[in-house]
Amino acid sequence: MQKLDLPSVSEPGMYRIRVAGRLGPGWADRVGDMLIAVHQDEARGTVTDLTGTVADQAALQGLLDHVYARGHVLLSVQRLGAPQNQSTEKPKSTMGP
Repeated sequence: MQKLDLPSVSEPGMYRIRVAGRLGPGWADRVGDMLIAVHQDEARGTVTDLTGTVADQAALQGLLDHVYARGHVLLSVQRLGAPQNQSTEKPKSTMGP
C-alpha cells in the first residue's frame, strides 16, 4: 500500500469552507485574508464559500468552532493544497447587499 504525503498539522494550508446561507458583513474581520463569496446553489440555496490560507490545524478548528457557535450549517471543508504566494492586497468580498 502506498503511503500518502500528508501535510503536518502545524503547516499552513489553503482551504475552502462551504457554509449554508449568507454570512453577515462582520465575518470579514473574523476570517482574516480569506475570500468570502456568496452564491446560489440549485440544491442548497444561498451558500457562502470562505477560501484562503489557514495557519494550521488549530486555526482551522477555531474557525470551524466559530461557524458552529454562530449556528451556521457547515456543508464542506476542502484542503486545496499548500498556500500560494501571499499578496499584500486587501481580500475581496462578494457578499453583496
